[in-house]
Parts: sequence; C-alpha cells; structure tokens
Amino acid sequence: MKRNGCSWPPHPLQAATYLVVTSQALVSATCMSPLFEAHLSVATTQLLFSVLSGLLQCATLLLGLWLTYSDPTDPAVYAHRKALMQGYYAPRTAFNTSPYPSMCTICNTGVHGNSKHCGFCNRCVQRFDHHCKWLNNCIGQQNYRLFIVLIVLLETSQLCFVGFACVFLSRTAEEGFQKRCWGYSGWNSGGLVIALVAVSMVTALFTAFGVVNLIVLHVWLRFVKHMTTYDYIISQRKANKYKSSVRDIQQGSESAHMDNSDSANQFPLGKSSRRDVSRIMPETTSLALLPPSLEDGESRKLLSPNTELSRIEGIKEAVDKENQLSRD
Repeated sequence: MKRNGCSWPPHPLQAATYLVVTSQALVSATCMSPLFEAHLSVATTQLLFSVLSGLLQCATLLLGLWLTYSDPTDPAVYAHRKALMQGYYAPRTAFNTSPYPSMCTICNTGVHGNSKHCGFCNRCVQRFDHHCKWLNNCIGQQNYRLFIVLIVLLETSQLCFVGFACVFLSRTAEEGFQKRCWGYSGWNSGGLVIALVAVSMVTALFTAFGVVNLIVLHVWLRFVKHMTTYDYIISQRKANKYKSSVRDIQQGSESAHMDNSDSANQFPLGKSSRRDVSRIMPETTSLALLPPSLEDGESRKLLSPNTELSRIEGIKEAVDKENQLSRD
C-alpha cells in the first residue's frame, strides 16, 4: 500500500511536473532576472514580474511537494492495522466495524461510506475524488482543499511567468541586449537566452490552458453538481451505458419490424391470399394439398415418391407465381 506520492515507483507525469516548474524557476533566475535593462522604469517592471514569478514558482513547488507527501488514506484502515499490530485483534470482537457502513474486501476492513479503493495506490481513500498522476497521489477528503489551492497557485504562477517572459522578449531587439549578454556570460549567448525563454513561455501557456480547464471543472462539480470527480465519471458511464442499451433495443425493434414486413410480403396470409394460391395452383396439386375427408371414413392412401416429388414441385411453382403476381 502506498502511503503518499513519494512512495516508489514515481509516475512519469510526476517527474514532468517538477521538471517544468523547476526549469521555469531556473530560467527566471539565470536568464531573465540578471539581464535587466539600465532604464529604471523598465528595470522596475521586470523586477516586479521577476520577484512575483519567483515567489509563486517557489510556493507552487513547495505546496506540490507537501501535497505529494500528504496521506489521504481512510483512518479506519490505519485503526484496523493498529489493532492487528498490537495483538488485540480477534474475529468480530477486537475491531469494531459498526461505525463504518462499508466493507472493503481488499483492505479487509470496514471503511466509511464515501471511501473508495484506489487501484493505483492499493488503499481506501475517504471521499475519493480522483488519483492525480501529476502528483502520484490520491485526492480525497484529507487533501482536496490543498489540491484546489495548488492548482489556483499554479495557474497564477504560469500567467505571471508568461507576462514576465513577454516583457523580457520585447526588449531583446534593442542593441544593449547583446552587450549585456556578453558581459553576463562572457560569450554571445543572446540567441540561447531567447530560445530558452521562448520555450519556457510556450510551456507555461500550455500549462495555464490545461490548469484553467481543471479549475473550471472542479468549481462546476463542487458548487453546481455537488459531487466528486469519481462520482461524475461513474454517472457518465452509467448514462452512456443506458443510451447504448436504448439504442440497441431501438435498432433491434426496427430490424425485427423489417423482418416481419419482408416475411409478410413473401408469404402473405389471409383468406384472399389462400384463395389466390388455390386459383393459380394446378388442380392435381390443389387436391393433393387438401386434407383427407373424415366424414366418408376413407383413409388416405400413401403417395408414391414420384407423386410426392410432383406435389412439391407444384407447390414451388404456385409460390413463385404468387410472388410474381404480388410484384405486378
């Protein structure tokens, strides 16, 4: 069982998250902040963006580490395991499961009614919302508010970094920029600095776009739908399954109706159709199809194979003629 997102193994998206935030902080500290312009007004603007962006990035990184290290496991699981470790556990007596309405067959203990067992972490999480692969940790009742603060802080830091980068790139076309780069690094590093800042800005734009959608989703689920992300996903699956079942029933009824229509056209029933068949069938064939009379007491004689074959051919010809007349 994983206690938190720091447990091994890490998820690739978790490493990507810390890589993006750390790289932006390094670009701000090593490329943009040291290359301020000499003009006081421009330097003040860039300094404001630099300090604000740096503080937000550091706060985001620290809060992300805190959230990754948080443990949203249902307390009932730990209470049950503590009873086992202390040696006081006995079936049906030691651990009182009556306060917990649900039973997890994997954890083999009673849990809260809103708990759900996470397959990634192999543990029950109270009021399970979702498993965040970017943090490699579950989001539940214990850390949901901290998660909301984190994504709001991340969105703010990304937008601030984009503004800082735009102000910085807008000043790189001036003549003094290359001189400042030469004096800062000792070589003509202007092109490399511009490339690093531009790539970091594009990454921040994509990150901000994804995070703002996540914020809108959670606000909608929390205050409009009053449900967790997991509950919403389950409800959507049930709705899709219901729609698929209704669609299959409609398609089945339509195909059955078409089959009945085709059968009625090929083999029409009713008195008129039977009279038409008798009218177009040969006389001998019609007599052969009639049932034996029960009033005269005569038993019907067995037909010879040749006679039976002629009878079958007559029936086929009659059906073919009836189909041709129905088409005409």
